[in-house]
Amino acid sequence: MVDLQVLLPSLLYSVLIVLVIFLIMFVVRLIRVINKVDGVLDDVSGKLDKLDKLFELIDCTTEYASSITDKLSASFKGLINFIAKRKKGRKIDE
Repeated sequence: MVDLQVLLPSLLYSVLIVLVIFLIMFVVRLIRVINKVDGVLDDVSGKLDKLDKLFELIDCTTEYASSITDKLSASFKGLINFIAKRKKGRKIDE
């Protein structure tokens, strides 16, 4: 009986020491993985910033092209209205 009172706590302590060692190893590996993931996320963030600037440039270009197209279509519409009113005026005079 005395042997069990000495054996069980020592066995329990040795198992706990092994668990603590495994936990420390797991935490160290986890820290390494988190550092690698952080590096990858920083890289992706930098690339996304570059893409954001590219899309901003494309947006400005399309806005400029759209404004030019709107001005041209308004001018063309005004020219057609002018020609149509002129022809109407000639038909009324005849």
